[in-house]
Amino acid sequence: MTDRRRPLEDRLTDNRTLPKFRPLVHTKERIGEVKLRLVEVAIAKGIVNRRGTPNRRQIQKATGMAADTLYYLLRHPELTDRVHFRTLAKLCHGLQCDISDLLEYIPPGGGPTPLSEQYKSNPTAGLEE
Repeated sequence: MTDRRRPLEDRLTDNRTLPKFRPLVHTKERIGEVKLRLVEVAIAKGIVNRRGTPNRRQIQKATGMAADTLYYLLRHPELTDRVHFRTLAKLCHGLQCDISDLLEYIPPGGGPTPLSEQYKSNPTAGLEE
């Protein structure tokens, strides 16, 4: 009997058909995290609406990005787990900033890096026009 015709229960319990892999656990505590600083950069550049929050329309016009992508990046940056290089390039070009302005690495345990200490003292460091 071929593998396809065997009952599913038999295929799941047969060690020969299970993939052999070692699961990797990536947690903030072990490897740290990368924070997207799009909101801070937009505010530092003055791209804000009357409420003082980043103006999505202006950013959308400057970058040529889709509205739903920008909405997600601006409203939920902590939930973003991947960003395409093309997206980063559009943001850097449209906002006229460097990639290091958009991304910040936070080491495991939340310990500060020298760069993050600089941003705490002056959030617009390196963003002057």
